[in-house]
Amino acid sequence: MHAHHDGGTTGASRTLANNASSFYGSFFPKTRSSLPPIFASVGGRSDVVKAADARIRAAGSFSELLDIVQEGLARFDEGSLVIAFCTGAKLVGERLPSGPTWKALQEKLHQAVARLEPRGLSMVAYASAKLAWREEAFLLDLASESTKKAAHFGPTDVAKICWGFTKLEMVQQVPDFWTAMETVVQRKVQEARHVDLSMIAWAFGMAERGSSAMCAEISSAALRLMQELTPQCLANVALVFARLGIENSELFEAIRRRTLSQVLDFADFDVTSLCWAMARADAVDFELFDKLANHTVSCGFVKRYSAEMAAQLAWAFAVARVAHEPLFSELSDFMAQHASVFEAQYVANFAWAYATLDIADASAWQAVARECKGGRLWRYRPDELCAVCWGFAKIGWEDEELIGDMAQVASHRISELETRSLINLLSAFVVLCDHRGTLDMAQRQESDIASATLEHQEELTSVLERGLSELSTKALQPGQELVVAVRLFCKAGRVTDACQLCCQRTDMTTWSVLLATAERSDASLAARLWDRLAEDLPEPFASAVRRCAATCHGVRMQESYGLPATPQLEVSEQLQRLAGLLRGAEAGTGAPSMLAAGRGAQLARFTVSPQFALDIRGGEDALALAMAVRCPVWCLEDSAIVAAGLRRCAAAWAPNLEVHMGPAEYLMEKVLQRRGAGCVDLLVLHGGGEAQLEDFRRAEDLHLLSQGCQLLSVGVMLPGAPRLLWHLHAHSDYVLEVLEVKHEPDSRDNKGWVASCRCWGRQKQAVSEVSELAALKAESEQLARLSGLRTKDMEERFVERFRRFLIVHSLWPKRGCLTLDTPRGVLEATRPFRAFLLDVDPGERAVGLEKLLMERFGDMAQFVQASVLRSSDGTRNLSAHVFQELGIADTVLQAEFLRWFQDHERVADVVFPMPAEAGAGFLRPPSEPILPASQTDLPKERSWERPADLREMPFEDWLVWIDASGELLSYLPTVQESYDTVAQIAQTYTSVDKATKQKVLDPLLFEDLAITEAHRPLFKQWFVEVCGVMI
Repeated sequence: MHAHHDGGTTGASRTLANNASSFYGSFFPKTRSSLPPIFASVGGRSDVVKAADARIRAAGSFSELLDIVQEGLARFDEGSLVIAFCTGAKLVGERLPSGPTWKALQEKLHQAVARLEPRGLSMVAYASAKLAWREEAFLLDLASESTKKAAHFGPTDVAKICWGFTKLEMVQQVPDFWTAMETVVQRKVQEARHVDLSMIAWAFGMAERGSSAMCAEISSAALRLMQELTPQCLANVALVFARLGIENSELFEAIRRRTLSQVLDFADFDVTSLCWAMARADAVDFELFDKLANHTVSCGFVKRYSAEMAAQLAWAFAVARVAHEPLFSELSDFMAQHASVFEAQYVANFAWAYATLDIADASAWQAVARECKGGRLWRYRPDELCAVCWGFAKIGWEDEELIGDMAQVASHRISELETRSLINLLSAFVVLCDHRGTLDMAQRQESDIASATLEHQEELTSVLERGLSELSTKALQPGQELVVAVRLFCKAGRVTDACQLCCQRTDMTTWSVLLATAERSDASLAARLWDRLAEDLPEPFASAVRRCAATCHGVRMQESYGLPATPQLEVSEQLQRLAGLLRGAEAGTGAPSMLAAGRGAQLARFTVSPQFALDIRGGEDALALAMAVRCPVWCLEDSAIVAAGLRRCAAAWAPNLEVHMGPAEYLMEKVLQRRGAGCVDLLVLHGGGEAQLEDFRRAEDLHLLSQGCQLLSVGVMLPGAPRLLWHLHAHSDYVLEVLEVKHEPDSRDNKGWVASCRCWGRQKQAVSEVSELAALKAESEQLARLSGLRTKDMEERFVERFRRFLIVHSLWPKRGCLTLDTPRGVLEATRPFRAFLLDVDPGERAVGLEKLLMERFGDMAQFVQASVLRSSDGTRNLSAHVFQELGIADTVLQAEFLRWFQDHERVADVVFPMPAEAGAGFLRPPSEPILPASQTDLPKERSWERPADLREMPFEDWLVWIDASGELLSYLPTVQESYDTVAQIAQTYTSVDKATKQKVLDPLLFEDLAITEAHRPLFKQWFVEVCGVMI
């Protein structure tokens, strides 16, 4: 029945309307007269009952409440029963009361369930959850009655009752109830307040109940109420979509924007819930994760976390690949102190998260190890066991006892594992055994995992063999599962078995793994694989692949039994460019000028006469480089198709190029074996995310870099290589320069900037990183993985954040150093001397020297060799003869030349070469310096740190920040006369456009400061990058 205290609404019969009453009576103000009833009362309620309600509400303690109940229980109606029960829940909190009086109240309430209205039912369910009263018979009756009356539930009613049933874990037992409540939500959630919406979202999310139609209504309501949603509401709304696996990019974008404006209001639980939901829904915003991590650390939330909350937060950041150092430092302390009371799932969760992020914090891993040794691994479920084993293997943990326990437990539980868990476990044991492609103990290479010693090698090998045999019988899903399984067999030296896994379906990534392994270990099998791959490939790729088969040495076997199925080739933009090159190579035409004179010339100009160059994953860039330099070039590729195509093109145009296929970690060891330490004079890295830093560190560890080696990192802005840039910037032996690449205005093929670095030392240094790098690194990795699937909005958001970071840390690039012709994806043909002169002076004062340089010197290598003097103690200096040869009398331009040679060739100063005979051949007497003794008249490079507040920045530094050439210093008097601080200028000339709601620049800036047309773009760029205006 449905009734109001004023009789305004009827229940089942209109004849009861005028007499119906609820417990609210006169105890609520008139403004709440529309509150729904707890129960339907025929004939109204007596004054005695109303007085009892008042006494119940006024009870100050649970004992006082029991006295009232004991005294008046016999006279209580349904409303009084509900009020007493709910008041008891408020007074005792989450503690279930006991005693005969309370039990009598519960029994009488149970008997009254059938007469309760939706509001009474929801209040009782909510109070039962607060009290943790899980009397199943009572809850089943409550659910049954609620299902019958579902049509009369309002948003608040459904919110409270669903919240209560979820807390009481009444989900599977009452499917009809949840179906009925889902229907109510679809019809009435638009009427919900934000508090009701939050409870509804949490309940259905945790219960994992609900349809796409229901979630669409929740999304619509959330978007309507977005500006009212509190942190807890935001987290709960995100939760329901994450747990039900329903995508909604519009909603998550709105949640992101709202959260960014409310970060400081988030409590500990809100942070954990929202991060978990965004990670689960693959809707991570890296800037937001960084801010929430900083907020968590600054507020000391971790100390208040439960084990579950800490594990969930670690999991969320690991899924997002954000290794926020301050946050994980606090989580490590938390683990070290409390791991002994963790459940196994939380220990495994931490192990997986820390290994995923490569966090080798000793205190954290020691705590995890303690909870895994001494027979404790037997209590771990299969997935938890696999996570722990994989984590310790990946991190390289040294503990003989632990590895022995892992081998023993795994050997008894392999049969329990489903396919994915088995693959994870075997991945761990492959690393521990460190087979590097063979199970032959005699051929084991030295392992980074010192714990995998001979003491446990036999046990580990036995487990691995059993596991691989078990895996070979399982049906593997194409994609990551199949690729990882194939890699496992290949690393264990069982390439033939790996081929058997792929007889039905496979892809090009799997083929590349098989071919790379076969080329290292079995030339005959490699030839058969290349031939088989060529069968279904289109031209010109098929011809290039067949040439690879012909070059394999070994006995050729024609049978195709046991070979993988051929894959479907997806022709990417890179493969389209490669196909064009292959057609030219097959036709016998000359090398494309855009390669040798364009990209190759640009790359080659960064180094002087290299003896050996190494290009990693460069594709046609490696071909271009080999055509532009005279030295041997090795290209390391992990794609079989790209490797085959490059080999064919190299045979036609670049015989000095060797293309090697396989993982860079193995191939770099091959470089060391074949070429020796210190062999690399030019290292070119490609890609984004963490790959470039991993490749560079591997080259460092293997001592491949020569003294003065030139490193080029292509695409450091997009998809980005933030940690590599920081590593080079912070290392004292590296001289880093970031160069901006020009693009067509509408280009989407943006390879970003090029980082040019001269490496002068071989000693590895520990580099301390700032916390912002973690989120930037994770975001760049995501962009690299998505490749052609990433949106323009994703790219622009990352680039803007990365730009701000680089500005703060003085890593802003030189402008206009390189040009990219986007339709071809290669650098425009730009003469090396012109590029050098633009580096020396972007203002183009030096460009007039290009013709003279070309006449006097054949190339940059000759010019540098003639210009740099080396003394007997190894000191390098710039010869003063350079300025005579080029006719440079301008001392400012001389200083720019010296600065370029100091940055790129590490010269100390300008000197006069000692003549063959004393006193002969001097251009000027030694007492007359080539540069003035006082350089106060020269525009020096400022080495200031950007202050936290623009109010602290000198105007002079501001103008040099906008343009490092110093040309804008002509505006200094006007600026100093008119304004007090840089912040004042920024505030005066920026505003929010009322129509677009975007920040804009006031054009009066240019009139007030009399800024010329030539300089206006520089000021605009500064306001865009620093103040966030839209132009």
